[in-house]
Order: sequence, then structure tokens, then C-alpha cells
Amino acid sequence: MQDNITAAITEALDKAPERAFVESIEFAFTIKDVDLKNPNNRIKEEIRLPSGRGKEIKVA
Repeated sequence: MQDNITAAITEALDKAPERAFVESIEFAFTIKDVDLKNPNNRIKEEIRLPSGRGKEIKVA
């Protein structure tokens, strides 16, 4: 699952023309026929984007 999502994001970024500003990506998906009230059906996925967040992490 993670490889498919990463590949789709990478493909979208590669096909997009170069912009003169920092772009963002909004990602939404629909889950059908899954009862999320049942703890066994909850999704626990963490996906690292190929280019990170695009911002440096600042620690105060």
C-alpha cells in the first residue's frame, strides 16, 4: 500500500510543471465497507513523502 501511494505522489510531482512558488498536495480517500468502530479495522499507516514536508523542522 505504501509503495503504491508513494509511487502515485512521485508520478504526480514528476509530471507537474515547475512553479514559481511552494506547492502543496492535498490527499483524500474514501474507505468503503469497513467498520472503523471495530479496533481491528482501524488504519495505522505512516507514509513518508519522497521530499519530506518541504520545511525545515524547528525546535524551540
